[in-house]
Amino acid sequence: MHLSDVAGESEWRSAPPLDQIQSWLGVPLLAAGRVLGILSLGSSAPHVFTTEHLRLAKSLAVPAAVAIQNARTHERAEIYATELELRLHELHATQNALKNADNRSSRPLD
Repeated sequence: MHLSDVAGESEWRSAPPLDQIQSWLGVPLLAAGRVLGILSLGSSAPHVFTTEHLRLAKSLAVPAAVAIQNARTHERAEIYATELELRLHELHATQNALKNADNRSSRPLD
């Protein structure tokens, strides 16, 4: 979406930090058919962005979306790895407790 002069846009909200923007360009960040965010470019002067700016923003949006998706996937993998380590630790502790209980019960009574 390209707004060359936000003053003419009734939907534009002049709330900080957008109150300084006079020209705006926004491109959705898409990955796997989902919108992850938006690449937003603003200028304090109206009529700044050209079709070349839009083309460049679109070309940057693809790798940015992929990078965000990869970062999220990596973060989930780290969370799963941490959970797995915790479960393995609990499993080993339980196995040791069972082994110790078994050893105590198999000892002859005096």
